[in-house]
Amino acid sequence: MVGKTAPEWTLKDVNNKSVSLKDLKRKILLIKFTGIGCGRCHASLPFTKRLVEDYHIKDFEIISIETWSSDIDYFKSYADKNRLNYKYLISTEEIKKELSGQ
Repeated sequence: MVGKTAPEWTLKDVNNKSVSLKDLKRKILLIKFTGIGCGRCHASLPFTKRLVEDYHIKDFEIISIETWSSDIDYFKSYADKNRLNYKYLISTEEIKKELSGQ
């Protein structure tokens, strides 16, 4: 998806609060597509959290979009258990279809 403009979307975070792409005003925005059941995604958590800590004073933000699960309770538990320090959002079916090229 390098070089593509991200579509406008509004997704829910772990607290069921709406977050829109247009509301994220950082100069650099890293969008990480992930899956709760993905081993490599889970293994990347320490690195992702460290990026947030290392660049917190820069104009940089990371958001993660969950593409596997839509169970809000499981989603929140996972984010809390792993002490995520960045926005973690639940994908929609439309985004999942776009990612898969359908």
